[in-house]
Amino acid sequence: MQVRSRHFLSSKDIRNLKQEILKTYPQLNSVLDLKNSRVEVITLTCNIKLYIVNNRVDWIIVDDKLIPSISMLNRGLEIPSITVDMGAVPFIIKGADVMIPGIVAYSDSISKGDIVRIIDEKHGKTIAVGEVLISREGFKTGGKGKAVRILHYVGDKIWGLTSLLNVNNS
Repeated sequence: MQVRSRHFLSSKDIRNLKQEILKTYPQLNSVLDLKNSRVEVITLTCNIKLYIVNNRVDWIIVDDKLIPSISMLNRGLEIPSITVDMGAVPFIIKGADVMIPGIVAYSDSISKGDIVRIIDEKHGKTIAVGEVLISREGFKTGGKGKAVRILHYVGDKIWGLTSLLNVNNS
């Protein structure tokens, strides 16, 4: 992945970014504050965009989906979650999708198409961000198959790129 472009957003573009975030994550209305923030956008050659807010990668556009970074989720941002057993963790941190049998808990509000955080059962840390592939009923009935398509995970190229771009990943 190479950097195609890198620039700071204007105040108007920051307001537009906030509106886009709130359209996807309306529950963040009371906590999302980009006022007086320096926001830089980095576009990579693989059609991924990184939004760096005050020197931290906070938002990412991957596969045309606006998602929070893992580091932002680990700093306290709340979105619906899925908890996986420790047997699933080694596969997920290598980029594998979440399979139904590995799920031990999930937020009640989850529905197909939602962006969710994937949490490991033992430590309670976010290890990935993904898109839900099944309906709420699919979670209840169990079975086999993919439940979540992983978009960003600990140790992926996006995660590693943050140190090369001289920004915080914490």
